[in-house]
Amino acid sequence: MKLISIKQIFILISLVLISAHVNAGNDLVNICDDATEYPPYSFYERVDGAVNKEKITGITIDILDEMTRLSGLQFKVSFLPWKRCLSEVARFGERGEFEVFINGTFRESRAEKYYLTAPVFFTKSGFWYSRKQFPKGLRISTYSELKKFTICGLLGYNYEIYGFPDNKGVYTKFKTKKAGLKAISGGKVDLFLGSGVSVFGFKALGEDIIPNDVVHGKIIESKAKPYYMFISKTSPRAYELLTKMNQAIIILQARGTIDNICSKYLDDK
Repeated sequence: MKLISIKQIFILISLVLISAHVNAGNDLVNICDDATEYPPYSFYERVDGAVNKEKITGITIDILDEMTRLSGLQFKVSFLPWKRCLSEVARFGERGEFEVFINGTFRESRAEKYYLTAPVFFTKSGFWYSRKQFPKGLRISTYSELKKFTICGLLGYNYEIYGFPDNKGVYTKFKTKKAGLKAISGGKVDLFLGSGVSVFGFKALGEDIIPNDVVHGKIIESKAKPYYMFISKTSPRAYELLTKMNQAIIILQARGTIDNICSKYLDDK
C-alpha cells in the first residue's frame, strides 16, 4: 500500500482551503446604495454624534443580515453616488463589482436592466413645502394636482409614481435632501417630493436638515409604495440570487421579522 507523503498531504490541504475560499467568495454579494444616505433604511452609524464611515446600519441592513441566515449569501453594502450605483449594477457583467442595489422603486426602464425581488418595505408618497409660500397650509388630494406647482426632487431618483414619467416636469438636479428642502424654503420651487420617513430619519440621527418654515404633507390618494432590491441581469448567477433572495424576503415577511425590524427604527411618520 503506497503511503501518502507529507508533501502530498500539504498539497491536498492547500487545495481544500483554496476551494473553501473560492466557495466563500462565491457567496459574497456586493451591494451599493445612495451615498447621500437614506435613514432609517441605510445610513452611516453615529457614535456620540460623529459619523462612523466604517459601518453602515439601518432597516435594510438588518433585513440583509436576516437574509444571510436564511440564504447563506453574504452581503456587503457600500455607498456610491446614486446614478453611478445604478450604472455599476447594470454593467456588472463588464465591471464585476456591484451586483445588486437596494432601496429602489419600480419603473419599466429599470425592469429592462435588473431583476426585482419581492417588495421589501413600503412607504407613503408625500411632499415638502414652505409655510412662507403657503401660510394656510397645503392640501393635495391627487397626484394630478401636483402639476399646478413647480416641483423638485433628487438626481437619479424615480418620480414616476407621482405622475411624472421619466421625471419630466420635475427639477432633479439636487444631490441631497438638504439642498432640496433649502430650495423650497428659499422660494426657488414650490414642492420637494419625498416621504416623511427618510427626512425625519436624519432628525433622529441628530441632524435636523429641515428648515423651520418647511413642513411635510401627504397626498390623500397615495397608496403604500413598495421598495425592492435590484439584481443585475448581466450577472451569470442572477436567477440563483433572485431565487435565494426572494425566498428569504418572503419568509421574513411571513414571520413578521421585517415588521419587527421596521418598528425598531420608525414611529408613525
